[in-house]
Amino acid sequence: MLRRFALIFGDTKVFDTSEQVVIKKTAFQDLVGKDIAKAWMAHPARRTVMPDDVAHLQSSGNKGSQAAILQRYVYLYPTKDVWDTVDRCIIPLDALKAAIPADFDWWMKNPKRRQIKRENLVFDPTQQADPKTHINMFRGLPLKPARTSESADGIIALVDHLCNGDDDIIDWMLKWLALPLQRVGAKLDTALLVHSTIQGTGKSMLFADLHCQLYGEYGAVLGQHQLESQYTDWRSQKLYGVFEEIFSREQKYSHTGTLKHMITGKTQRIEKKFVSGWEEANHMNAVFLSNEIQPFPVEPSDRRMMVIWPERTLPEEIQNRAGYEIESGVGAPAWLRFLLDYPLGDFNEHTKPPMTEAKERLIRYGMPAWETFFLEWRDGNLEIPFCSCRSNDLYKAYTHYCRTRNEHYVSQTKFSTIMATKIRKKADAKYHKSGAITKATAFIIGEPPEGQSERAWLTEQFAKFQNGLNQMLEG
Repeated sequence: MLRRFALIFGDTKVFDTSEQVVIKKTAFQDLVGKDIAKAWMAHPARRTVMPDDVAHLQSSGNKGSQAAILQRYVYLYPTKDVWDTVDRCIIPLDALKAAIPADFDWWMKNPKRRQIKRENLVFDPTQQADPKTHINMFRGLPLKPARTSESADGIIALVDHLCNGDDDIIDWMLKWLALPLQRVGAKLDTALLVHSTIQGTGKSMLFADLHCQLYGEYGAVLGQHQLESQYTDWRSQKLYGVFEEIFSREQKYSHTGTLKHMITGKTQRIEKKFVSGWEEANHMNAVFLSNEIQPFPVEPSDRRMMVIWPERTLPEEIQNRAGYEIESGVGAPAWLRFLLDYPLGDFNEHTKPPMTEAKERLIRYGMPAWETFFLEWRDGNLEIPFCSCRSNDLYKAYTHYCRTRNEHYVSQTKFSTIMATKIRKKADAKYHKSGAITKATAFIIGEPPEGQSERAWLTEQFAKFQNGLNQMLEG
């Protein structure tokens, strides 16, 4: 069923690829039965074919096998690759030669052989490419929305559960999920990270089992193997990707650049075995799922990740309702209708995610000790006051902070260099010591009050910090 029949895009008619005929909806139902026809329509793997492709296939079928070969295969100049219009994939010439050994030389020399420039084979879900000069690998989303979203009530309850009932987080996440469906091809500058050490929260049920159905062949559930592979053809022609437990603890720091580019990169390099690599527009929006407290590090300045931490195991009542909607086939079309109707307001591709408690926790978890020391010092959580101080004194406070917390500390040279990115550093700060004027490398916070010299002010500041340091060391 799934291999033989394809729904004609923008129509209710079905194309029979075996008999090369177009069948009306009622005739198709009579042929296979109403129940089977309904299940086929709702199946996420159901094929969709464009009207132009139907015309090509029918005409080529009437003209003999060689005419069909001319229609089916398109040479990609100047590579050694071919676009297969039926299986919709790039294949090397050697593979084509093995597929049509008797006709390969004839096809190669035929002046009517179809040919386009390699860069004119595009993945353009916005459908702006000129069909006269380009071949668009995108053929439309497979799923037809339901008339109402009533059959998605359990799914919406699942969303509420995953977001812990936080209306702001729910709204942002729904807009993030809705925008690429309302504006097909929209590439968001952000991604969702949904993680929790609690098992059975329903993460995969929503984002993998359900939401992937809306994208059909343009969505995928991916893992560590894909990210580690030297081949990246798994990224090709994708609008939506769900990544589950993608990094081991040893690798989570080594792939941050890959993640960043996958989220915000406009194009991506596709490498496929035995095929010449190519650049392709990046339209994939990504969701990351994990049961780790730190799936991968998130920087304090990060503006890409919306981080959500489900707090409870999914209640059985919601699991049963949402599970029935998804498994019965009624949930995905209703969920699609809900998202297509969801108001976006001023939300767009560049809207930055809010700072959630989950994100703050994840950021702090991945911070080096010098950064947590600086933040706690700045926020007044340590015995030492946040004021100007000598570099040596600040390093003493930092190393004591690390030792009492069993944290690794960096050398004084590195620490001083790092702090200089946060606070103004002065190499020859003058102050009074034992009645004499002396100099020291210092970090300067603020300015001396009007009427007081910097030297006198720094003397007071250094003494104030020293008192706090003494209390810290004695404590």
